[in-house]
Amino acid sequence: MASTTYQGLYPLIYTFGSGASYLNLYPTPWHWGGYRGASLGVPNSGSLYGVALTNDQIQALGNAIRLHLATGSVNQTISGVQVASSGTTSINVVVAAVSFTINLGNADAANLAMACLQYVSTGSYAAPHTDGSPIGNW
Repeated sequence: MASTTYQGLYPLIYTFGSGASYLNLYPTPWHWGGYRGASLGVPNSGSLYGVALTNDQIQALGNAIRLHLATGSVNQTISGVQVASSGTTSINVVVAAVSFTINLGNADAANLAMACLQYVSTGSYAAPHTDGSPIGNW
């Protein structure tokens, strides 16, 4: 859920879901300023489990989702995070280390891919929407 912090940060890159089923992408502050890398957070027995991702891995995650959106078929694992097509209308994001799976429809998957690729290319997360709400499905 959006209010869940990880290492003192909110999921400013992307968030989806609520309750006991959510997927969050947290920026990782870089000691030289700005951000580099991210953590993908999912629920695990009432707490948050984070998977550290480098910028290259974040880009690979975004590209895997784009491959699904373009072809309707993908099955790729990046640093223990599997992205697999669930038919042509959605993807499953699986974190095997904690036996967690979440399904994202194509629109939400496209938002995640866009957030990943924008974060990697700019070094920062997207600006809040004009209504003041943060990016993602808060």
